[in-house]
Amino acid sequence: MEQKDKIIMLRIAEALLSHYKYSINYINQENTEMLLSNFNNDTYPLIRLSISDQQPSLHVLEVSQKSLMAQKTILREEKLQRLDIIVNDTNLVSTTYRFYINERNKNDALLLAAFPKLENINYEVKDVMSEYYDIARKISKTSATVKRNVTVFNHMKGTWTFIGVSVVMFLVSLYVMTLSTYPTTYMIFLGGIYVPFIQGAFEVWRFLTAGFIHVSFTHLLFNVLAMFNLGQILEKVYGTKHFVVTVLISVITGNLFVYIAENDAAVSVGLSTGLYGLMGLIIVYLIETQLIKVPAFRTQILLIFGINFMINFMPNVSWLGHLGGFVAGVMCGLIFSKKPSWNTIKNNAIISIAMFAVMLGYLGVTRQKTKNFYILSDQDSIEVARKLRLDGYAEYLEQKMTEFYLGELQ
Repeated sequence: MEQKDKIIMLRIAEALLSHYKYSINYINQENTEMLLSNFNNDTYPLIRLSISDQQPSLHVLEVSQKSLMAQKTILREEKLQRLDIIVNDTNLVSTTYRFYINERNKNDALLLAAFPKLENINYEVKDVMSEYYDIARKISKTSATVKRNVTVFNHMKGTWTFIGVSVVMFLVSLYVMTLSTYPTTYMIFLGGIYVPFIQGAFEVWRFLTAGFIHVSFTHLLFNVLAMFNLGQILEKVYGTKHFVVTVLISVITGNLFVYIAENDAAVSVGLSTGLYGLMGLIIVYLIETQLIKVPAFRTQILLIFGINFMINFMPNVSWLGHLGGFVAGVMCGLIFSKKPSWNTIKNNAIISIAMFAVMLGYLGVTRQKTKNFYILSDQDSIEVARKLRLDGYAEYLEQKMTEFYLGELQ
């Protein structure tokens, strides 16, 4: 019976490895106890598999405690626990953090709600020796595949995507420079914040694309390094979806601030609006987890903010864009909060964001039309479009900008 339970335990482990991205932290020599981990699973970051209902081994307890304590400085869940799955007939009562599995109790609703693929586990064992070695080989193969797939890229897909888009756009800008006459044309053509084209040609997509265009290699390098440093922490904490949403909303909000309030800015570009959004997000996270009270964290965050605050006083830096991104990041952090005591703040944040979005939309639509004309830059952008055989876009721009300037001169 023990050998049969081992086989079923290994089958469950293989399903968790292949379908739910768990990895093996520990397995004893007798193959009667295993510890699996997946810290992207907020509910069950650790799973202990065993064929015995006895207390976990000291090694499992030690590994579990160290792993969970380490993750509490990263994850925002207040109660991280280990899930035990026991493969035997000792007890058929399941609780939130303990499941007992055997042939008669293989369809536990709570367990299948968390891991539906376990319903397909085969609990029948005909040839103990043959099936034991088969599942052991399969576990070894699956575990090796999981280890190969658990790379920096997997944990930072959003971060690497933003970095990749920024680098590609910079390479494209180098080519566009060779087709243009004026030094700012590539920023205008590729989608920087440029008021005449937004107002005259209704190119509202610039509020997003401006975030991925950079003035120089140095500008790109600083923003890419900052994105990497913030991304490796925040994307793990909030997940790729929330991380990406925060960056995109912060880029758009920051560029809206620039468009609405900076009348003299000719062109505005850069990922710093999104980076300030991430800084707003990390502030909320540190306060929510109370890590702000830890001197090491507090010193580090004050240093980061001090440096970035001083950057705002440098020439050609849009502090309004940074402010808009930061506000958006704070709002996103409040909405993404999982702290029960913050539910009221979270609900108020949702209402505030809705009102804030309406206000920005109104100010954007009613913004006074620009009195600054850059006809030579406009014409250069149109010529670049023609050189790239984008004749339809060139004709559209020429028509819309002619109508815009004539309307302003009348």
